[in-house]
Amino acid sequence: MRWRNSLLYLLVLLILGGYYYYFEVLGEQRENEAKRQAKRIFQVKVHDINALEIDSKDRQFVRLSKEGDWRIVAPITCEADRATLEGLLNTLATLEAERRLSDLPQDLKPFGLVDPALKITFSDGKETRRLAIGTQNPTGESYYAKTDDSAEVFLLAQGVRGILNKGVDELRRRDLLSFEPSAVQRIAVDWLDGRKVLLERSQGRQEWKAPDHPEIELKGSKVANLLDQLHWLRAEKFLDNSTERLAQYGLEPPQARVTVQSDKDQSVELRLGKTVDEGKGTSAFSSQLPAVVMVRADIFKDLPGTVESLQERSMMTLNKDEIARVKWRLGEEQGEVMRLEENKWGWRRQGKPPRELKESWRVSALAYDLGQAEYTKELKPMPSAPEKPDGSLEFFSDSEKLAGILWSQRGENEPGTAIFWVEQKGRPLLAVEGNSELVGRIEEDLRELLRSRPAEGPSP
Repeated sequence: MRWRNSLLYLLVLLILGGYYYYFEVLGEQRENEAKRQAKRIFQVKVHDINALEIDSKDRQFVRLSKEGDWRIVAPITCEADRATLEGLLNTLATLEAERRLSDLPQDLKPFGLVDPALKITFSDGKETRRLAIGTQNPTGESYYAKTDDSAEVFLLAQGVRGILNKGVDELRRRDLLSFEPSAVQRIAVDWLDGRKVLLERSQGRQEWKAPDHPEIELKGSKVANLLDQLHWLRAEKFLDNSTERLAQYGLEPPQARVTVQSDKDQSVELRLGKTVDEGKGTSAFSSQLPAVVMVRADIFKDLPGTVESLQERSMMTLNKDEIARVKWRLGEEQGEVMRLEENKWGWRRQGKPPRELKESWRVSALAYDLGQAEYTKELKPMPSAPEKPDGSLEFFSDSEKLAGILWSQRGENEPGTAIFWVEQKGRPLLAVEGNSELVGRIEEDLRELLRSRPAEGPSP
């Protein structure tokens, strides 16, 4: 019978819990939601709004219409910026009064509502609603406002006005190119001086090739960065709504022309022209944005001038999880560390157990610096490695050597450069030229490792 009693108690407990959840928890949530709805100025859902007008004294009048996608229809016709418009509409739909004035004012002039500085009109197809925003209150923290269907004046937060008071240039589309980076199959960059960079990849593959230079191995992350920079390029300013004066802005012919083609045989084109706005930007024109705009001035730095600039030039490839031991020599000093466990390294001592490093993360920092480093050019014919290099590094797994590198600073005739001899499993020995700053970073990492070496003493 005990199990029957237990079952009965459980049933009673479930009924009581359900009662509490339904009437207390859900009831409180419904009550709070009802209070929030009661405080809202408009009872409207964002997705129902299909027309919007903004009439501001300090900006040009703008009208937008939703027919599938939102578009600006006055004073010009163009696509709307989705993110900016969604923020504005969400603010309208959830607008709440900070405080409602208890005494209904007879005279709206003191509140700046006779001839409001900002008027918002919007519709959901069934009802048209209007909001007027006047002057600031004496504390400067809020604005007086009212709707056209009530005589009541209320206060709106100062930030609300800034969200709603948008002009045509703030509401229009600003991204120059719309494409899915993962779907791109072809990129062409044509320069005014005749240089051309053509990149292609086979459908469904990630590897990029330069058909005009099949011997050059491209670095995928560099091409991905190029696509990201183009994908997120936005207009900083609108210079001309007409496309009839492209030559005036250095866009016909352009300084650079970029064509991006997707796997659906859809292509978009970007033209970059001359410096504008006292060097603050560069004129641009996109096949998807029919206007002359200003983009950031350093966009040219993101475009490859030659295929070689996208070449795979990693000094070495290191998987930190494979590394079990690191050995180095720096001048007359040398050292060796071994992995004790994940993220924990020990100083290796001949015939003795290793001692844990005080700052094990420095080994990972060293591997990271080398993994990110690139050389500037390969040296052919290969110069002989010096008998006593400035420094050397070797990386080992549990069973084999993974990679090695030694370096020698250049003489005074070639300041700022160093020569590296790089040995990597599965790759032939390379002699390359690189920036001497890399030497400085490696040597500083090694000195820090030497400084973090645990003091000698009895083994634990």
